[in-house]
Amino acid sequence: MGNNDSRTIFRDQIQILVNEDIPSDKFEYWDMLFNLSITPSDVYSMIPDADIITLLTNRKDNFLRLLDYSLSILDDIALTQDLTPIKITAGCSSAKILVRLIPFIAEDNSIMWDDQYRGIKIIITILKLMFTSNFAVSGKVKNEISDCENYDENRIWGYGLKKGVNNEQVNGMMWMVRYDLVRILLALCSTEMFRKPNESSRNLYALFIVSKANAYVSQMFYSLVNTVVSFNHMGYWKLPYSSYFNYEYQEKTVQISIQLLCSLTYVKNELYDNICLLEKAGFNDEDFSKNYFVTKLNEINQQEDMLYIYNSCKEILSIVTISQNTYLPGSVKDIQCKDEIILLLWILIKHSPCFKEFLGSQENAYEIIIPLVQMLNSQDFIITSCTSYILLHLSTLRGVSSNLHHPFPNVSMDLPLFYGNYSDFIIIALSRIVFMNSLYYTPLYPYFFMTICNISPYIRSLCPNSSQSLIKLLEKVSTRIFLLESEKNNYLLFYILETINNIIEYQWQASSVLVLNLIRKKETLYKIFQLPERWEETKESTESWKTKDWFNKWAQLLPFDILKCLMQHVIPNLESFTKSNPKASEDQILNHISQITLIGLLPPPGRIIPRIIEVSHYSDIYENAYLWTLIYTKSIPYEIVPRRKIQLVSFSE
Repeated sequence: MGNNDSRTIFRDQIQILVNEDIPSDKFEYWDMLFNLSITPSDVYSMIPDADIITLLTNRKDNFLRLLDYSLSILDDIALTQDLTPIKITAGCSSAKILVRLIPFIAEDNSIMWDDQYRGIKIIITILKLMFTSNFAVSGKVKNEISDCENYDENRIWGYGLKKGVNNEQVNGMMWMVRYDLVRILLALCSTEMFRKPNESSRNLYALFIVSKANAYVSQMFYSLVNTVVSFNHMGYWKLPYSSYFNYEYQEKTVQISIQLLCSLTYVKNELYDNICLLEKAGFNDEDFSKNYFVTKLNEINQQEDMLYIYNSCKEILSIVTISQNTYLPGSVKDIQCKDEIILLLWILIKHSPCFKEFLGSQENAYEIIIPLVQMLNSQDFIITSCTSYILLHLSTLRGVSSNLHHPFPNVSMDLPLFYGNYSDFIIIALSRIVFMNSLYYTPLYPYFFMTICNISPYIRSLCPNSSQSLIKLLEKVSTRIFLLESEKNNYLLFYILETINNIIEYQWQASSVLVLNLIRKKETLYKIFQLPERWEETKESTESWKTKDWFNKWAQLLPFDILKCLMQHVIPNLESFTKSNPKASEDQILNHISQITLIGLLPPPGRIIPRIIEVSHYSDIYENAYLWTLIYTKSIPYEIVPRRKIQLVSFSE
């Protein structure tokens, strides 16, 4: 039967369901409906929202039969030893239909939490199917998983955590099955978007999945992580265009696996007020006291496991740069799951202290900075902010910052041409974003300035472009207009002054280009020195914080000592040299500056204390909302939940 014939028959069958009462024992109808091979686009186009609403309103019994029949087919597959192609087709169709129906009824307690407890049944059935042999995993192992700490290595997806041998054989059909099954769980959890921001969570499905009540929680966690770890975007041949020969649903499964994994880390028992429904279903309140996904992330501490995850994330993110720097145009396909890789790194840094420290031990960790900086161009604010935090965290690691002296490679970037190292790259790239004056990036300025400040004690040399960028940043943040834009903008002035001080104190021999640029801008520096005495009462604003007391509180603490010492001792020396050598080249001037000694004049360098922004408990609320917005927009055109039901966030037209 051709694909067009299948689509036509499927649409006809749905129309019959909408217009007529179909009894559960009319097997010829149900067999015809579920034995058709359909795609996600077929389900969304052939079962429009209007038909689902009509079924729920006028033919609810038909709707429930469709739902229950889909679930019974999947439940039967989980219990069957030998699966036939017909059963596999029926299972795939059932999974796609469930994905389509669930968002319309997930919050209907009369359907999902009645005496049949369909919600729990759906989750348990899907979890079993995720590890059913010859359906979602290869082999014929049928060992039961008895509790939340137990797992079956042979049925963990991919390789990596708890499964170091790559002996898995997965075909295109299995990847599609995995995609459909994860998408069902994601659809259930996506009902989080149906609540208002100030309301308690009602999404019991997510709470059940991460709890002790879910016997498959460990098996599921390791499988979702390993789906990412074992993903080889470049293909096994490592040849041009080999990245186009991966299975269609493999990267899609990687993408939604990370989405589900990340969303589940925000589930907290104390945010729920309807756990009584789970207790009514026979579970104990204590079963839901701990989020096992967060616990498992926290327990990632084996060197081998962390190396698996790090290398995989680094290689996948590097595709962003590689795909734009190939000799053969388009020979490396760009990846669609790069946003999700950022999210995975973010939650690992957030929840795994060992992984957080592990990054500092990687000698080549500086290489990941290029794709991270490129990811700052993301149109999704949660990705941009997570990327900013990852860069900031890397800058706090001595092992990373001290390796930024490596020469910057010849890669195509949307930056002015420069010849320098990774420190230069970070300064130039982040400065360029600040100079854009985009409101989108304004909340992230502290991340950018702290990152530059953290790497400054380790900078061995500065190219002219990066030294000029530092001077321009100093000019920008020291203006009255900028300082009065926000109560916290004065911190940025402190960070850039500290950056310049660190470079002069710790790397005087390498700071001659910066020093020369500072001297050329001495009039600007003298104005900045006078800043503490130049307060003028502002009349254009009624904001209470714009007071002289506020200004004096921080202006008197500005760290000018090193710069003043520089002006007092280097300028006369340099003037004397240029008078004696009127034809001296810039290289000769720079060489002379590097040989001037300020020993005994500058204060001894203090202890290097990296600056970091601590993640607050309340930030979870905003992160959760941003994350679900990203998941929803990524699901378009096959919306994972109906847009009209979303209340957690609002969308502009």
